[in-house]
Amino acid sequence: MATYKIANCKDGESIELQDGLRADEVTAFGPDVLGVVHDTDATQATYERHIARERGPRNIEIEIPDSAVVVELGVSGIHYLTEA
Repeated sequence: MATYKIANCKDGESIELQDGLRADEVTAFGPDVLGVVHDTDATQATYERHIARERGPRNIEIEIPDSAVVVELGVSGIHYLTEA
């Protein structure tokens, strides 16, 4: 069964979610809160939240792992999850 949940999860913290999480199943509500469509029947995995920012005046270039689940793209940064 899938449920929608709001969870506190700051940069560098871990959260248990379904394995194979997709970007359309998770939303960032600021730097401390995630909204997630959580499949409670699926195999669970531990994800770590990352917030990467670039403060350069012109071009932004932030490297993220290929396996990252992108949660939010912003003008100067990106929020993403990686399996821990």
